[in-house]
Amino acid sequence: MTEYCLVCDHNARMDGLPPREVVAFDEHWRVAHAFGTGTPGWLVLMPRRHVTAVAELNDAEAAACGGTGWRRRSAGTCERRD
Repeated sequence: MTEYCLVCDHNARMDGLPPREVVAFDEHWRVAHAFGTGTPGWLVLMPRRHVTAVAELNDAEAAACGGTGWRRRSAGTCERRD
């Protein structure tokens, strides 16, 4: 039996998530607002597949994360830099 994973659950139903849960995404990563952090506007980067450690990222995921290409455009929005 596989343990429940909130990130995987959200990734599986992205079309039904509120905008705060899908600020931006690509084939490897999803950006969401984090609440209750003490820092308003805090964003988190989550992998689109199940991993439990950074060491489990494949080369494409690691490259996409390392050179995230995500940049803040204005309050509450992000855009993908290609």
